[in-house]
Amino acid sequence: KNYWTSFVNQLNAARPGAIDRVMIQCYDGGAGNNPSNWHFGNIPLHAGRTNYQTNMETSIAQMQSWHDNNGVTGGFVWVYNDEKWNLNSWAIEMNKIFGTLNISKNPVATIFSSNGFLGDSLKIDVGEYGKGIFALAGLSAFPLSSFRVDEGYQLVAFKGNFFDGDSVVVTGECIRIVKLLKTRPGSFKVQRVEETAIEGITVDGDGVGLLFDSASRSVIISGAQGKMFNVYTTSGHKVFSIPVANANANLTLPLLPRGIYILSVGTKRMKVAL
Repeated sequence: KNYWTSFVNQLNAARPGAIDRVMIQCYDGGAGNNPSNWHFGNIPLHAGRTNYQTNMETSIAQMQSWHDNNGVTGGFVWVYNDEKWNLNSWAIEMNKIFGTLNISKNPVATIFSSNGFLGDSLKIDVGEYGKGIFALAGLSAFPLSSFRVDEGYQLVAFKGNFFDGDSVVVTGECIRIVKLLKTRPGSFKVQRVEETAIEGITVDGDGVGLLFDSASRSVIISGAQGKMFNVYTTSGHKVFSIPVANANANLTLPLLPRGIYILSVGTKRMKVAL
């Protein structure tokens, strides 16, 4: 230990912050290590086990004990030759102990695990949400089924797990995302609807729902019967306009030059790429 104490102190003195954590092996040759003996000043201490040392429940209980009694602020697992090891399950339980990513600090959307705004719910911030992000938040992979998005924001749902594949862009609320995407999303993003220079278009709430399917170039409009649906360029030039015929209209956009356009109906707007 004296060697490592000297090494850490000298390195951080020469390059402050070069060592930002200490990771102590508590398995195999280091099975007898006591994390309490391996603190170097205020440097965070992480302690680790192997996937084969015990079952997951026992290892998680040991990490909880280290956290509560030994000043350990993080954990790790050395995985040896195990293709069936459940990373997500371990990550969820470990993050419950050592602190998690806060994805609800400034929430702008509420997602639900069942259609019709039912089931488990979770308020989330602007961000990108793949399966891994929920593990970082100490949660199991969340089965996105329906959601509500605050005014001024939109949710982009992708078929693929890595923000790829067919996608739909939703503002307002969606009672059943599978109906739009034809499958449960593999990943999704919550993002701000970018400001535009189009005079008179605001983001006030008027009960209108506007959804865009990039694959089919179709727009689903709800709650806007009798209103005009318009498409603008980002410079404010109107390139398409049509009245909304019924309460749940499905429109196909005309063929337009590739670029960024603004969809508008009532006081709802959405920026899309065609």
